[in-house]
Amino acid sequence: RYTECKAHRNLNWLLDKESDVAAIKVPTYDDKGLEYYFMLAKIPLGMLVSSNNISIGKKVDIPSHNINEIIDISIDIIRKGYQISLPKAMNILKGPEHRLYACNMLINEHEWKGILKYGKGKVQAEHRIEVTEDGFNIIGIPTETKIEKTLALLTEVNAKYNIATEINDLSDSKGLLIEVEFKTLRGKEKVVAEKFISEFIRRGRTNIFYNFYVCKQIANQAPNLSETATFRTEQIGLIEYLVDFQERRKHYKMKALFIRIEKLKFEIEVEELRLIIAKDIDKFIKLVQSSDSNKNAFENVAKAYNTKYEIAERVVSSSFTSYVNKNEKILKELERLQKELEETQWKIDNIDVYLVNELIELKDKIGFDRVSTVTNIKTIQ
Repeated sequence: RYTECKAHRNLNWLLDKESDVAAIKVPTYDDKGLEYYFMLAKIPLGMLVSSNNISIGKKVDIPSHNINEIIDISIDIIRKGYQISLPKAMNILKGPEHRLYACNMLINEHEWKGILKYGKGKVQAEHRIEVTEDGFNIIGIPTETKIEKTLALLTEVNAKYNIATEINDLSDSKGLLIEVEFKTLRGKEKVVAEKFISEFIRRGRTNIFYNFYVCKQIANQAPNLSETATFRTEQIGLIEYLVDFQERRKHYKMKALFIRIEKLKFEIEVEELRLIIAKDIDKFIKLVQSSDSNKNAFENVAKAYNTKYEIAERVVSSSFTSYVNKNEKILKELERLQKELEETQWKIDNIDVYLVNELIELKDKIGFDRVSTVTNIKTIQ
């Protein structure tokens, strides 16, 4: 709850704008309009940005994850009938990740199973290094660790071993790079250097906690922010959350597509009536002008052309000039509407394929590979 973030330009790809028409709306704070009760997205945005809060008395920790892995596991969930096995989930979703911290993740298999199943546990992050001939380079720091803290730790460890001659922070906007140069290494000095690196990595490790709580208001009930609103707070596993998210996404997508079907059918009937009127515009004009009110005109047109009142209202409200010599234009519009109707019906008939295709397109547009590495370990000290 209350996760705040700045909107990136890629948000347009993440949001499911096609389903907006089905999203629940509530009055604005001043009751002058309506706003979305929640925003519909293609994948759970809460798993892409780190969230650490205390909500309704619960400590909530949701680390960020790699977007490609979230997309891949969502695709597998849909293709397998909105379910996924634990081994398969572990194979796809490697662990947490933050694009700014290309560190190494230490993940205990038993702990990760618990996180996926129950939403509670921890993993560890450590500095990522590259050993060089005369020292080592730090190319990734643990999640939420500042460079200043890393430099201070290096200085502190060096005070103990006295083997580093240079510690240079060469980080810039392109990435992180801290160079550590050692004295000329001979014999025992090599062992000391290994101890330096080992202690630095060990002491620099940080814990990444999972406390995956979801606060739900029953979505099928009329949403309101009064005291009578029904809320339920529960801790759920990542697998259950991801499956539930895609099931809800399908629900609102289907609802939006059916709404679109009805609107297209209405628009087609309007254009079909406009085509009939265009063939004898004088008859239509006389019928409208002989009516003593708009309501009477709508009723007369509906009766004369054997159509619905709403369609007659739409047609009569249009300008008369929109019918004169416009047969070709109306036919083109009819063709466009019929094509869109067929495409929309295909989406409904092949809803799971369509949802997967959207995710594949999302991955092609804004997906990125994992920047942090993952080390599976048996125990976390």
